[in-house]
Amino acid sequence: IAKCYPTEACETVMMNPWSEPVLNFSPFDVAPYFAEDDERKRRIFNPITKVTLDAKCSALLTPDVVQGRTFLDLGACLGASSHWALCAGAKKATAVEAQRDFCDRAAKMLQTAESTGYWVNSSNGEIPLFEVVCAGIREFLAECDDSSHDVVLAAGVLHCFPDPLDVLMQMARVSTKFVLIESVHPWIYCGGSLDDPDTSHLSETTGRAEGSLKAAVRQVPRRVESSGLLQVAPSALVNMAGADSSFKGFAMLPSRMAIESLMKALGFNVSRVVLERHPRQDEDVITYTGPKKFQATPTRFFLRCERVSQPVHSTKSLESRLLSSDKSSSLSWINAKPWYSFASSRNEEENQRDHDNTERLQDDSCDDPWEFDQSIADRFEREARCHIPDYRAVIDNSIQLLEKDDSGEGWKKRVKVADVGCATGYTVLQLLQRGFENVHGVDLSLPMLEGAKYKLQDAGYLEDVCKKLHHSEIPVDLPESLGFQLDAVFVNWTLQFVCDPDQRRLFLRNIASRMKTGALLILTEKTTQNCETKAAYYEWKRKMGVSEKEVKCKEARLKGVLETLPLGWYLEALSLCGFEKVSIFRAKYGFATFIARRHCRESERQNHTMSTEEFQVWDNVNISAADVSYK
Repeated sequence: IAKCYPTEACETVMMNPWSEPVLNFSPFDVAPYFAEDDERKRRIFNPITKVTLDAKCSALLTPDVVQGRTFLDLGACLGASSHWALCAGAKKATAVEAQRDFCDRAAKMLQTAESTGYWVNSSNGEIPLFEVVCAGIREFLAECDDSSHDVVLAAGVLHCFPDPLDVLMQMARVSTKFVLIESVHPWIYCGGSLDDPDTSHLSETTGRAEGSLKAAVRQVPRRVESSGLLQVAPSALVNMAGADSSFKGFAMLPSRMAIESLMKALGFNVSRVVLERHPRQDEDVITYTGPKKFQATPTRFFLRCERVSQPVHSTKSLESRLLSSDKSSSLSWINAKPWYSFASSRNEEENQRDHDNTERLQDDSCDDPWEFDQSIADRFEREARCHIPDYRAVIDNSIQLLEKDDSGEGWKKRVKVADVGCATGYTVLQLLQRGFENVHGVDLSLPMLEGAKYKLQDAGYLEDVCKKLHHSEIPVDLPESLGFQLDAVFVNWTLQFVCDPDQRRLFLRNIASRMKTGALLILTEKTTQNCETKAAYYEWKRKMGVSEKEVKCKEARLKGVLETLPLGWYLEALSLCGFEKVSIFRAKYGFATFIARRHCRESERQNHTMSTEEFQVWDNVNISAADVSYK
């Protein structure tokens, strides 16, 4: 039911599928009242059901986390998490709840659950202890000694506080091993009504306005946490005990990234737990389960924070340092590094948001030939967006073309697709998220492939998907591990780095040899530009925030590494190298996308060479700034 993986590149990916549960029974089967007597099952959004309780608890409260340890449940409500932890081997559970009605009912339910005989202290085999404390979370934590509890859980409570990061610091202080967090993603509504399917709202999912259901469905779930955001929530909600209603109050809502950053600074290794759909239910336990128009958008995230060290940064505020005599951890202004050198590793969306219009050359010498090394891999998405016109639109259009080949039910599972020159995996990820399952990426650059692997892991894909990233050691051939019988091949902005035209033709032939007859080829290249087209292209770069220095430096570095050829060369070469029905699908500023099909019958292959007149016509074509299409 759960996948748990570190939020940075990692060696292991853990999974607990429903077919192999972490416990050989559901604690809520033996004590069903924890779900049945919970009024929150009638909520419109995120109702509490046995399915959701099973999903969350089996993901967060695994035996390796709670066995033989003391467990602290903050904001316990009816004590369901404490019951699960005790069934999983915790030696003691403390349930803290501010509302008296919840406390009284939790105590009765836990007493009843204790009599079932399913609680076992894994450290000594005796019946474990439990206590229910009626207190506010902040009040309770203030009375706790340092390292007084092994495992601390805060499920759905961080949004109750105007200073949730301070509460997190207190949780970290009292925990010796794990801090487990379930919280909700920040949402900012820009007017409209939740009852209106076309209401306008701004979500942290995409950082842009989304209106209709169609737009909401397109949102990418894994990106509902990318912003380092602490959102003001003037009317946050918390459940009212014993009633079908909620309290309203002022709060601050931290994003996943904000929590991760703090917990890492406090000495914890942070892993993200991703819940999957229960195979026997229509209910999706990670997304909205109310109005269908919101079912595509995740509302919650789950984090497992494991202590690995003492805090690596000071947790004293700047104000407290100013008012005290403690001047440690000061930073000299002399020979200080630029601000960006202190930044942690950033993901694609963060780079796009913060650096598209500000990031410039980073220690690259204009005399060094262009290489797809680690420095390029680290900033490749920015390079692509700012130097390749319509980078993402080309990829999106390419996938749409492939989808037109749909041959019926299950086609996306069967079709074998390869992205040759996959770089850091953007196209591979888009194909996977569109439902294609047999997707392969190929690249010469190991740093690029590592970036692609990280991107896929960050999106929640497991090792079996990452194994389909292939390293090619021969520039003009494909690795044997890729195999044959490809249904479609994307070669976008790749062939242009094979400078010799004969070698470029050889590469096309080798690609064709791996494809089924009739298979689709999508090829995008930078072609020869005339002066007008080049001027328009450079003007577009400047609008994308690229400086004159960077334009000239990149042009110098690419000399002898990237060689452009005229449109006519590609039209002829594709016809000679095993393809037919060749046409130009789209083009802009001299960048052209060609589509072609593998020859239907090799025996009918004709070594056709364009006439001199035909070739000269195509040789002189230079694509203008407008999108054009040729047949």
